[in-house]
Amino acid sequence: MVGMFTLENQLYLLLPSGARQATGWDGAAGLVFLVGTLVNLTLQLRLTRALKERGSRARWISAGLLLMGLAFLRRHSSPAAAPTGSSTRYRSCSAPCCSTSAS
Repeated sequence: MVGMFTLENQLYLLLPSGARQATGWDGAAGLVFLVGTLVNLTLQLRLTRALKERGSRARWISAGLLLMGLAFLRRHSSPAAAPTGSSTRYRSCSAPCCSTSAS
């Protein structure tokens, strides 16, 4: 649950900034929060009512926690798609500041 809370907080910090940058309008940040709140309220209430009729609270909380946990599992790729060199395995950026070679 702490991981999900942390990810949601990061989104609430990044999305308004991205909306401002994409539109050039400061009101875009407020619009992001407004739309997010309305969608959450609308869908959460409907989903809660629907699930209440189909099982116990503990069952759905367990299923939700399992689903969030599965999201953090690493996807396994086929051996043919895996990188061959160990130097490229962990490399995430090709910028000069990320380069491991000596200048």
